[in-house]
Amino acid sequence: MSYLPKDPSPVRRTLTRCRLTCPNNPSAIIFASTRARAPAVGPLRGPAVCSSSKHSVGRRPAVEAESMIVTTTSSNRRKGLTSGIRRFEMTHADRGVRKCLRRNLFLVYTSIIVVAILFLFTAASSLSVRQPQNFLLNRIWRRNIGIFIAIDNYASLPEYRTALDSVTCFAKIASYSLEIVYLNEPKYDKLCPHKDLMFKRHCVAVQYLTKYEWMLFLDADIGVINPNHRIEEWIDDRVNVIFYDRFMNWEVMAGTYLVKNSDYARHFLTAWANYEWKLPHSFHGTDNGAIHAVLLNELVPYAQVEESQLCHKLWNQSRNFGDLFAFEACIRFLLGAQRFWPGKVKIMIKGKGWARDGWLTSTKWSSNDFMFHGWQERRENNSNAFGPWMMPFVDSFDMSHCSQRDGYSNWKWLPEFRTTDENIAELLRNYARTVNGQFWTKAGEIANQFS
Repeated sequence: MSYLPKDPSPVRRTLTRCRLTCPNNPSAIIFASTRARAPAVGPLRGPAVCSSSKHSVGRRPAVEAESMIVTTTSSNRRKGLTSGIRRFEMTHADRGVRKCLRRNLFLVYTSIIVVAILFLFTAASSLSVRQPQNFLLNRIWRRNIGIFIAIDNYASLPEYRTALDSVTCFAKIASYSLEIVYLNEPKYDKLCPHKDLMFKRHCVAVQYLTKYEWMLFLDADIGVINPNHRIEEWIDDRVNVIFYDRFMNWEVMAGTYLVKNSDYARHFLTAWANYEWKLPHSFHGTDNGAIHAVLLNELVPYAQVEESQLCHKLWNQSRNFGDLFAFEACIRFLLGAQRFWPGKVKIMIKGKGWARDGWLTSTKWSSNDFMFHGWQERRENNSNAFGPWMMPFVDSFDMSHCSQRDGYSNWKWLPEFRTTDENIAELLRNYARTVNGQFWTKAGEIANQFS
């Protein structure tokens, strides 16, 4: 309640309402209200009003209020009031009202600051080179994630320069630990005595896994095309190992995977690495072929012996990639449509993983892309090579500018390679449709052998 006259058309109106104890009635409450509207010239005294919580009838407090000033201007006139200053004076209630006003102002200013911060982050997200949308969340809650890359030897570095520079710079920006190991170093021979480096790298990865909560294993030729993503986007804590399907065929991608620091993950990687000593004497595809045999053993141990033996028979007789793909199709046929095994493995469908072969879209990319596979220097602009790619950046990476403050400036893209999400999705859908048709043709041929 208020004794201030109402103005039907104020220039500006604010209302602050504060609760105070009425001095002559402890059970009553003083409601001191101020309205900013066309005030009268000179002071205007008016009592605050006490109203009991039990009765709606107002009563005057023992003392009048003093010292609250509300100043506005208006061209309106009402009941003889003109533009100027209205003084609503309070005595006893002064401190309480001021405290109430300060609290209200604090809430208002805090809200303004929060809105301003959100606006700044939203504005920043519209830049061509920006920090990821979950940047603030990552700063508050950061997981212990490492990136692991195994290379044959130090002399191989120039072959993967673009890919390694992009991953190294990205790791610094995102505060991920990066492990680049050289498999020819003697220190790995005792724990991992494998002869085939493709298997040895998985064994070495187990030794580094204990340092992290999750670890992203990468082929050396996988680079970051778009730094506006984070590894956390693909982590699923319901499982321990995460793979994805390749686009070019129906095999599970062996060159990159996410692995949790867990007993099952270490068991899985060790079984995979040790499959080197179980390989058939055929065109076996090294760890690419072996991962499918491991998945069958780990995920479908109850598969009928006859069916499992048929798949291994195809593998034993493999002489080329076509035969190898037949073996892999047989394994996928036994795995069925299931892609999620709680506590064990998850296999993501085509187009949902964190990386893909960049040559599938002639190095064109969109905002949904994160990493490209196949960045080997000898394949750049080489139309005679399998999976040729083109440099998507204006210049090479300046590794002296890879901090969180200026690291994003290294991603200076050539405009002809950037396109829309819809365009990339359409290109990949067409490719996937063709590959899926080939898979079912091959699966049909294999199914006939079960009858």
